[in-house]
Amino acid sequence: MSTAQNALPGEVYMLADHEETVRRLKSGEITNEEWKAAYERLKASKQIILAELSRKTMKELAPRGAGRDNKATLIGRIWERMLQRYALGQTIAYSPFPNPERSFQDAVDAAVAKVTDEMLRKYAEDVRRNTDAFKKALENPETLEEFETFISFNGAEKLTPEQAAFYEELKARDQMEMRNRYDGPKTVVEGFSEEVHLAGPFNGYHSKKNIPLWIVKIDREKHPERLPRAIFNDLNRNAGMFDGWWSSYVQGQAGFQFKTEDAARQFMGLAGGSVDRANILAAREERKTEAAVETLRTKAETLASGAEEELAKDRETNTARRAEMAAAIEARARDEIAMAEILDQVADGIGKRTIMFLKTLRHYADLETLLSLLRHSQRNRAKAEGRDGRQAEGVAPALEDTLRAEMPWPSVSVETLTSAAHTLSSRKGCLLVSRRIIRCCREAQSNGGDQVDFIGWRMVDLLEEFHQKAKGAGLRYDWTDSIAGQLADIRRLRRMKIETLDQLRCALRELVAVYVAAEPEDPIRRLERELIGRRIPGYHNTPPEGVAIVVEKLDLFEGADVLEPSAGKGSIADGIRKACPSAVITCVEPVGTLRQILRLRGYDLMETGDFLEVDCWPGFDRIAMNPPFENGQDIEHVRHAFEMLKPSGRLAAIMSEGAFSRTDRKTSDFRDWLDEVGGEAEELPDGLSLESDRPAAVKTRIVVIDKPEESAAGASAGVKEGEVVPVTAAGA
Repeated sequence: MSTAQNALPGEVYMLADHEETVRRLKSGEITNEEWKAAYERLKASKQIILAELSRKTMKELAPRGAGRDNKATLIGRIWERMLQRYALGQTIAYSPFPNPERSFQDAVDAAVAKVTDEMLRKYAEDVRRNTDAFKKALENPETLEEFETFISFNGAEKLTPEQAAFYEELKARDQMEMRNRYDGPKTVVEGFSEEVHLAGPFNGYHSKKNIPLWIVKIDREKHPERLPRAIFNDLNRNAGMFDGWWSSYVQGQAGFQFKTEDAARQFMGLAGGSVDRANILAAREERKTEAAVETLRTKAETLASGAEEELAKDRETNTARRAEMAAAIEARARDEIAMAEILDQVADGIGKRTIMFLKTLRHYADLETLLSLLRHSQRNRAKAEGRDGRQAEGVAPALEDTLRAEMPWPSVSVETLTSAAHTLSSRKGCLLVSRRIIRCCREAQSNGGDQVDFIGWRMVDLLEEFHQKAKGAGLRYDWTDSIAGQLADIRRLRRMKIETLDQLRCALRELVAVYVAAEPEDPIRRLERELIGRRIPGYHNTPPEGVAIVVEKLDLFEGADVLEPSAGKGSIADGIRKACPSAVITCVEPVGTLRQILRLRGYDLMETGDFLEVDCWPGFDRIAMNPPFENGQDIEHVRHAFEMLKPSGRLAAIMSEGAFSRTDRKTSDFRDWLDEVGGEAEELPDGLSLESDRPAAVKTRIVVIDKPEESAAGASAGVKEGEVVPVTAAGA
C-alpha cells in the first residue's frame, strides 16, 4: 500500500481538499503552517490524486482543449501545476539531469520552504485585486486591456455598438502613438558630435518678412578656419530641428538664424549635451493646425460660393433632356454646399482639438473618398441585417454603420495584371516587379480566384511600384488607368495617415458627427421637371402677363371665396394669393402630377378632377380660369363656371379667339349667351400664349362676366333661391 493509504485519517488529500485549500488561499484564511502542511499532504497523496484525475474525461481535464497532449501527459502537467501552486508564483529552476522529476520536486520543495505569512497575505490581495479587475472587465470594459479580456471570454460580438466603437478608438490611438514613437519627430536632440564653440544669440532682423531674428554665430576666435563640411552640415541639421537655418545673405548677420530667442538658446545648449525641444514641436504643431484650419475654411468658402453660383444660373429646361441635365447640375451643387459645410465643421473640430483622425484632411477629394466609404459601410450594414443595400441610400449615417466599414484595398483582375506584367517585363528595369505580379496572379488562380486582392501596405506598395514602372516606361493602356483608379482611394487614406481599419472607422465616426446632408430637391421643382416633355391635352400654363391681367380683372376683396377650376400648377392661384392673401382659394385639376403640385403649394382641391362634373351652386365670389381650348371646352367650362358664381360674383376667363370667330352652333349660342349675361370680351396681346412654358400659337381674349344680384340662371339649373349646395373638397 502507498504511504498515503497507510497515513492517519485526515492525512489523505483528495482533489476536493486541494480545491478547498486553494479557496482558503485566495480568501486569505490560511496560515503559513497550514499551507505547508497541505503541501506535504498533497505530495503524500500523489497516487490517489493521479488516480482521481485518470477517472475524469479529457473534456473535464481540459475544457478548452489539450492540444496534442494525450491523457497521461495532460495528467502529468496538471500534477506539476498543482505542486507549483504552493510556490506562490516563485520561479522554479532545476536541472533535467539526471532525474528531472526528482529535480523538479526538490526545486518546488525549496520554493515552498521560502513561503511566509506575508507572501500568503500578498498573494490573497493580488488574487482579490485581479478578480475585481476581471469582473470589471466583463461588466464595463474601459481600457484596451479590459476590452481584450472581455473579448477573450465573451467574444467581440457581445460588445454593444458604443463599446465596439470605443474599443476601436483605443486601438487606433495606440496605433498612432506607436507610429509617432517610431516615425515621428524626436523630442530630444542629441548634443554636437564634435566640440563646437558658438557665440550669441545676437539680435537681427528679417527685412523681407519684417520680423526680428536671433542669430547664433560660430566663434571665430576658437574656429578661425572654416569648419569641416560634415561638422557644418551637422550644425545646420540641428538648427533645423529648432526651426532655424543658416544665412549669410546680410553682411554682419551671417550665422544660424532663429525666430525666437528660446530656440536660439536651446540650439546653443547642444554644445553641452542633449536638449529637449518639446516646446518647439508644440509650436510647430500649433502652426500646422492653424494652417490646416485656414486651408479648409478657404476651400469650404470657395466650394460653397461656386455651388451657389451654379444654383443661381438660368438654364434651359424646355426639353426632358435639358431638364435632366439641369437637375443633375443642381443636385451636384447642393451636394457641394453640404460638403462645404462639412469641411467647415471639420475645420472647427481641428481648431478646437475635438477631431483627431480627420485632422490631416486637406482636400475635397479626401472628403469625397471618406463619404464614399461611409456610404459603402451603410450598404454593408443593410446587407448584414438582411435588408436591400439600396435602402441605405439617402439615409443619414449612424455610428452602427461605421462598424461595417472596410479598407479600400485594391483588387485587380488576374487577366488584366497578367497581360500588363507580360507587356511590362520586356522594358528595362521592370522584369523583377513584373515577375512578382505574375507570382501573385498564379497564387490567386491556384486558390480558385480571378482577382488579386492587394491587402496590406506591402501589397499596395507592390502595385504602386508596378504602376509607377508602367508610367515610367511610357505605357498608356486601359489597364494603367484601371490600376490608377484602384489605387486612388488607398493613396488618399495613406496621405491622411489613415493606415488601419480601426483608424478608418474612427475617422468615419468623426465624419458622422459633423455630417450634413445635402438639401433635397424642391419637390415642386421635381414634379414640374417631370411634366417637361409630357403631353397633357388642354394644358397650357398661364404666363405671368396673363396672370396679371386675370387678377386685375377679378377685382378681389378681403376674404373672397375664389375658385380656379382649371388650376394647372397654380400660376393663376399664386397670383391671386399674392394680390389678396386673405382670399380662400379652391382648385380643380384632373392631372395627378399637377394636383400634387397644388397640394404642395397649400391649395385645397375638390375631390373630382373633372370640373364639368362638379355640382353647380352659387358658392363663389370670384372665379378665375384658363380652361382647355380643344373642341370648344373653354365654352363649356365658362358657362358651367358662371352657374357656380354667387350673386354679385365675377368670373374672369382666358378664352381662345375661336370662341368668337367660329360659326358653328355651339359657338354662336355661346356668343348669344354672353351677350345675354352682359359679359365682356377683350383681345389679349398677340403672342401671349407663346410666353408660356408650354407655348401655343393661338390668339386669346379675356372674358369678364358679372352675375347680377338676382339671376334666373340658378332656377334654370334646378337650384332654388337661397338653397346652398355643399361642395366636397380635399384638404391640401
